[in-house]
Amino acid sequence: MISPYWIWVPLLIAYSAFTAVFSKWINEDKSWRLFLSYMVVNGLGLWPFVARYSKDLFFDAALYDVVLMAVYMATLMYCGTGKGFNPTQWVAAGLVLIGMVLLKVG
Repeated sequence: MISPYWIWVPLLIAYSAFTAVFSKWINEDKSWRLFLSYMVVNGLGLWPFVARYSKDLFFDAALYDVVLMAVYMATLMYCGTGKGFNPTQWVAAGLVLIGMVLLKVG
């Protein structure tokens, strides 16, 4: 049997990247239609399915949150939203990511 990680982790990466790009579109366009579509897409998250079939809920929750946040931040940076960041802001963004990982682990 295939491990469920081979199924939901790639789906989560695609979902996170899509929602990050969608968020950037809303920021640029300010359309109510885009905003409502974004709310529907976010309401269709993967976590209920991951939690339902999880064998180790604590580990899966930590993995889910870390992957979600890392991919979301990386996609936004790739899209150019951090062009105006100075080094202090980049360090702070990295510390937020590390802090979330430590919060989940601790």
